[in-house]
Amino acid sequence: MIPSENEWTVIFSKNTTAWGSYFYRSEEDVLRVTVQPFKSAYQEWLTYTFDDREENRCRVLLSWEELTIPIRISVPDPNVVYIQKFREELQSFHGFRLENWIEAVNFCVERKTHLDLALEWADHAMNPMEFPGEKNFRTMQTKAGVLYAMKREAEADALMAEAIRMPDAGMQAVHAFGRQLLAQKKQDKALEIFKYNAVKFPKEFTVLVGLTRGYSGIGDYKTALKYARQALALAPDSANKTNIEGMISKLEAGRDCNL
Repeated sequence: MIPSENEWTVIFSKNTTAWGSYFYRSEEDVLRVTVQPFKSAYQEWLTYTFDDREENRCRVLLSWEELTIPIRISVPDPNVVYIQKFREELQSFHGFRLENWIEAVNFCVERKTHLDLALEWADHAMNPMEFPGEKNFRTMQTKAGVLYAMKREAEADALMAEAIRMPDAGMQAVHAFGRQLLAQKKQDKALEIFKYNAVKFPKEFTVLVGLTRGYSGIGDYKTALKYARQALALAPDSANKTNIEGMISKLEAGRDCNL
């Protein structure tokens, strides 16, 4: 940093290992910016803090005695930064945990970015020949999420049809997938999933709720009401009972209980 009366020049150097300014060489400059210092509360020790923290920006504050030097940092596309970090971490000890591969894929799907790379990561996570890959409901659903994001719905549907039949596809996981399809306005497909869950886990509270939502989604309120009343009798607690009663009220009024 070069101080002056009203502005300071902040220099970023590509030589990140040199100690202080003793070994400074201007030819190693990467960037110079000017900033305006301001008076601040007394600070005994040289301190760096960060404020105005957002996903794509922050401000670094150097504070010492009664002066603070603000340096604003921003990136044009934070996704690029995250993706690069995922690349690095998946090649380190973090890559030995399956959960980290799934997290990286889901990040891309949620942001709708780098989907081709996300598909590579999803294939790795699902491949038992690639440590720590494992073909199970979770990894298959993760890959299906990429395929849906890429508008390759036929492939995604086929993969999920296989996924819900995996040994680890529990009742709650299948139900959650049905709810996901409802949120995507795929009512017919959602009902198929809820029906499959009912065959695999008959007369369970969650399954009955799923059937209620599924039939309500396609406009068959009479059948939905039948399952809602069955679910009400099995409600495990007061919160679930209240929720089902609300769904029944909507159905009796001829309204979709999912809305």
